[in-house]
Amino acid sequence: MRPPAVPDGTDVAERSSSAALHRSWSVKGGAALWKWHLDLQCIAMAACMAALTVSIFIEVVTRYVFSYSIFALEDFAKFAASYMYFIGAAHGVWQKENVSSSMLEYVIRGKSALTVATHLREIITIVISFWIFIWACRYLHFVYLRNTISVELGLRLYWVFGIIPLSMGLMTLYQALHYLQWIGAKRAAAS
Repeated sequence: MRPPAVPDGTDVAERSSSAALHRSWSVKGGAALWKWHLDLQCIAMAACMAALTVSIFIEVVTRYVFSYSIFALEDFAKFAASYMYFIGAAHGVWQKENVSSSMLEYVIRGKSALTVATHLREIITIVISFWIFIWACRYLHFVYLRNTISVELGLRLYWVFGIIPLSMGLMTLYQALHYLQWIGAKRAAAS
C-alpha cells in the first residue's frame, strides 16, 4: 500500500526519496557527476553559512565590545549570505523542499481537471523560472559591462551577482526534471 498523497499531489515516498531522484535523472555514467554537483551545492552552502556566521560574530564583537568596526566585513557577510540563499534555493527545488502553496487539490474537483491544472501550474512555473533566468543573465551582463566594484572589498560585483543566473538556471532545470518525472509517473500509473 502506498503512503497517502500530500497536498501538492506527490506522495510521501516520492517526496522523501532523494536517492530515487538521483537514480531516475542520472544517465548511465553521469550519476557520479550528478551526485558530485549536488554535493558541491551542500558544501558551498555550508561554507557560506560558516563564513556568514563567523563574519557576523566578529563584527558584533568588534563593534559592541571594542567599539571598532572591521572594514569590509559587512560586505563580505552580505555576499556570503547571497550565495547561501541562492544556492540553497536551487538545492531546495531539487529536493522538493521549496515553499509551495498550491491550492489546486482543494479548489478543483475531478481527477482529469486536476491533472490539467497541475500541467498548467508546472508549465507556468518553468516558464517564469526561465524568464527570471534570462533576466538574471541580462542583469549580470549589465553589471559586467559597467565593471562595478565593491568599494569596501574591491571585488568586481559580477562575481557576486553571478550566483543569480546560475541558481535560476538550476532551478529551471530542476523544475523541468521534476515535471518530466511527474509525467512519467502518470504514464506508468496509467499503463
